[in-house]
Amino acid sequence: MPSLPPNNAHPLESSGEPLLPRSLPPSRRQDGIRHPTFLILALTASLACSVSFSEVAAPVTASPHDAAQTPLKPPATPGPIYEVRKNPFRIEVSLEAVLEAEKMTPVSFWPEAWEDLVVLKAVEQGEEVQKGDVLVQIDARKLDEVIDDLESQRALGEATQRLGLAELAAMEKSAPVEVEVAGRARKIAEEDLKTFQDVDRPWEEKWADQRVKWTSQWLEYDLEELRQLEKMYRADELTEETEEIILKRQRNEVERTRFYLESAKVARDQAIHLYLPREDESRKLDSCQQSLAWEKTQNLLPIQIERKRAEVAKLQRDRKKAEERLKKLRKDREALRITAPASGIVFYGPCLRGRWPHVQAMTVKLIPGGRIVPREIFITVVEARPLFARAEIGEADLHHLRTGLEGKAIPTGFPDLKVPAEIDAISSVPEEQGKFDARIFLRLDSNGQKLMPGMTCRIRFAPYVKKEALTVPAAALFPDEIDPETHYVFRAREDGGHEKLKVEVGKRTPEKVEVLRGLSEGDRLLLQNPEQQPETPPKPGSK
Repeated sequence: MPSLPPNNAHPLESSGEPLLPRSLPPSRRQDGIRHPTFLILALTASLACSVSFSEVAAPVTASPHDAAQTPLKPPATPGPIYEVRKNPFRIEVSLEAVLEAEKMTPVSFWPEAWEDLVVLKAVEQGEEVQKGDVLVQIDARKLDEVIDDLESQRALGEATQRLGLAELAAMEKSAPVEVEVAGRARKIAEEDLKTFQDVDRPWEEKWADQRVKWTSQWLEYDLEELRQLEKMYRADELTEETEEIILKRQRNEVERTRFYLESAKVARDQAIHLYLPREDESRKLDSCQQSLAWEKTQNLLPIQIERKRAEVAKLQRDRKKAEERLKKLRKDREALRITAPASGIVFYGPCLRGRWPHVQAMTVKLIPGGRIVPREIFITVVEARPLFARAEIGEADLHHLRTGLEGKAIPTGFPDLKVPAEIDAISSVPEEQGKFDARIFLRLDSNGQKLMPGMTCRIRFAPYVKKEALTVPAAALFPDEIDPETHYVFRAREDGGHEKLKVEVGKRTPEKVEVLRGLSEGDRLLLQNPEQQPETPPKPGSK
């Protein structure tokens, strides 16, 4: 055991008397002298402290005189230290997965025309069915009424189509005749107008004037004849009874002719100023009307025929559509009895990457009186075997996993069951942001018969295992400030100092890093960067 130098400045004094604590009173010191056991304990404590300080302090070369002048100070504490050892190194990736059946047959109703699908009865979730069993019964009463109405409208539609075809044929046949008749009427109206203006009206005016003239002459003749008779009979002093009759008759004739004259004048004035202008205007309007009628017939009749053709074509299309709809509705009527396309277990809704997110919504739709949506998957018939697991791989774990990697699947409901698993496929593109789809093959034995589609499990993979590897804590590894791919560690020396070493790293986990080159077993590493000065806490009261 080493002994203390005689002049070494030690916390326990050496002044020629036994080493005793300074705090002891003199009486106790004397007691220590008298008791050898106490002296032995004091000397042992002094030597132990001396050995402890000598192990911590850096080795120095100093004379006894210097040691006497300068007290020995322990080096600064370097912080936590990790000693490098060879240990098993394992990278483990754990995936949450869901069991999915290889064979699943989705069931949906794709109607041709009928989309009002009211449920009468449906099988329960989880019920086992055989191929051909009825899955869902749909209420068909409204559909039957629609089919009956369409069948009753077929005869009416057929008669309407025949009538339209007959009318079209008649229009096409009569169109040239109607155009010719309208043209002839226009020509006659124009000729009548011209004849009236050139011949009839002048003649009528002349005839009215001539009648007035003739009647006026007849009146002159009658007046003259009356005057002569009166003169002749006045010569005789006696007028016979016959002569009176002749005079009376002549006077009546004069009066009648005078009335005829007045009538002729009135008729002439009416003809010239009223009837003939009206007749002229009427004939002009009639000529214009016949001309317009001819143009209308000539221009509109082809359009009317074209429209009639379109109407007939529409009638034919509508009738064809009605026939097709009736045919589709009859087909839908036969399909309203929805049966199982395969044998298996009934699951409500579609399977989306192993999960059944619409079971609750479909349960509401498949109750009596509920409505299912056309072309929507409302039931999936699942064959329980074979099974595989579907998992999501985080993008950060993607580089660890590969096709063919084996692992163990632990079902959530049966944690004691360990099922061998193997990655069968990994999607090359993400299914969603940062997540990739993985298909995992399961080797099920008789114990795996409890597992069913939709159950969950955790699958553990060890993509990297090394029995003896030099590993260091991630906190002991520091990147280069210029090249982040270059890494360094700080190795503690025996003298309390440290040295910076460049190392080559391999695999890593969040806690550990494998070191391939640059370190040896037994190296002691600093877990803090000594080159980074810790921040000095502010003094109390400073701003």
